[in-house]
Amino acid sequence: RKAAEAGRAICRDDLLAATIPPDPRSDSELRRVALHEAGHTVAALALGANVAEVSIVARGEAAGLTSVAEASGDTRADIDVRVVIALAGRAADEVLGDGPGAGAVADLAAATRLAAMARASFGLTGTLVHHDPDALAHRLAMDRTFAQDVEGDLRAALTRARSIIDDRRDLIEEIVEGLVRRKVLDGADL
Repeated sequence: RKAAEAGRAICRDDLLAATIPPDPRSDSELRRVALHEAGHTVAALALGANVAEVSIVARGEAAGLTSVAEASGDTRADIDVRVVIALAGRAADEVLGDGPGAGAVADLAAATRLAAMARASFGLTGTLVHHDPDALAHRLAMDRTFAQDVEGDLRAALTRARSIIDDRRDLIEEIVEGLVRRKVLDGADL
């Protein structure tokens, strides 16, 4: 209808506007989610990953989502990139927002699992002994040295993510504004 009233063809934004349900969140909450997702997006782009879509449309427990094409590489450097991207939303919250929030628990879980698997399952750091990835949560709880090593890997990745965010503040703000206005951006928009 909007396109017809404007005398133009229907575009993607018209379809999104017609299909995305009204969002009950406040403007400040939407900006906070957009900042977090922009952090993931900018880090992914800076590290050479392809971003398929970034959205602040709430889905289930997720307040927003950044869809990054999984890297095909399986080296330690490739996994480190994935950990940095997972922590970059938190980095954006810290560097440009009001600090980290508890809503990003899935990001922390993913980053922790990847860092632990690099050390204990993939044989990329330390030992060549394979540990079942499903048992790593128990190992993290029981093996203090292992937990400290994984924590060090996570801290290094977060430091790298903060640096990426700090160096690209203007791009992050552009993505935030685009998300607040349109709710969804695809790879072509970025």
